[in-house]
Amino acid sequence: MTEFTKRDLHTPFNEKTLTRLWGVMHRARNEQTVAASLATSPMSGANPAPSPPVGGTVLSAFFVSRVAAAAGESMTVDVLKNGVSILTGVLTFDATKAAGEQVPLSLVPGATVKTGDALVVTRVYVAGGGPTMAQNGAFVEWGPSK
Repeated sequence: MTEFTKRDLHTPFNEKTLTRLWGVMHRARNEQTVAASLATSPMSGANPAPSPPVGGTVLSAFFVSRVAAAAGESMTVDVLKNGVSILTGVLTFDATKAAGEQVPLSLVPGATVKTGDALVVTRVYVAGGGPTMAQNGAFVEWGPSK
């Protein structure tokens, strides 16, 4: 990938904007169309590849479900790098969370990724009394290490 600097983007970009743009450019995703438990489901990078094409510090991680959870229905989500969680705790998505919104995943401080790392998502689904939580996704964004 071609390297660029803040100067290459010209004003009015600031450090926060640059970091955000970098994170969007370097994103891994894992999307699921049905509600089901998945022991390990690989994330795909931007080009898509089973590992990040470019490494860096993890800036954000979030989960989105396009369908709201019904009463009693839930899904726990964890993101693993080389078999070890990069989250401080798993997310439980249930009826208290709104559909279509980005729900942040709590990252281990200083989490990084590099080329060759295997990023996977684990999901544990519990069926409830209504529609299933289909069409959900987990996303991880990273930027340059400082």
